[in-house]
Amino acid sequence: MTNQRHSWVEVEPGALQEVLRQLAKLPKPIKRFRKSILWFADGHVMLSDGLNEVRVTGSGLWKVPAVMDFPAFKVLRELASRANQEKPLLIEGADSLVRVGNSRFPCSFQKAELNVQGVMQSERERQRVTEDNVTIVGAGPVRESDAGWALYQIRELYPDCSSYGVIEFVLVTIPAFPNLVIYVRPAWVEFRIVTDPDGSPTDWRTPTEVWKRLDHAIVRELGLDVLIQWAGEAAAQKARELRPHNGGH
Repeated sequence: MTNQRHSWVEVEPGALQEVLRQLAKLPKPIKRFRKSILWFADGHVMLSDGLNEVRVTGSGLWKVPAVMDFPAFKVLRELASRANQEKPLLIEGADSLVRVGNSRFPCSFQKAELNVQGVMQSERERQRVTEDNVTIVGAGPVRESDAGWALYQIRELYPDCSSYGVIEFVLVTIPAFPNLVIYVRPAWVEFRIVTDPDGSPTDWRTPTEVWKRLDHAIVRELGLDVLIQWAGEAAAQKARELRPHNGGH
């Protein structure tokens, strides 16, 4: 299979075992969305169960995610524990199989967007939220460190983002999602959609509407990466709806 491979990654066995152990402790997605998804991006092996995502430093080439049955990660963690800890663990993907040593996992190779959509749908059902339900705020205590953590995570995920201090919150914009504005407040994070096509997202006076308001505990649980992508999708849809309306005047 090595000569036929079109996807491969190498990762330290102990590090892989640890992140898979962390993944197993996180809240589980709805059963029908529960998968083992693996790919490689930005120097990291990415692993998702259909709701949560963990990553570990590695090397390789695996652009199209491999989607396996949920138990695959449990087996992979066991294989990592048994592997030679002095050598990188090689994981290969070709045709419709993922191979680790003599073990094989049936898989399907899917576009990354499909996996993101599955994660989003899992979140929607799990949290019982809709685009109209924007006042989802938990009862956890307000800690000054929470807002700092959220800002740090956003900057780690999107190094080209811009942030501006505005009285009681920090306004964050991301070039990849031009119609999305994020307000990081001490108690929660607000994902806002720009409603004025001519307004500047970096100006806090630009008209926006709240799409989601989530306290920091929920943001941590769901993960900022997926939440931002989900919010960006909603912002892009809103922009498409506004363009024809404004173009007619």
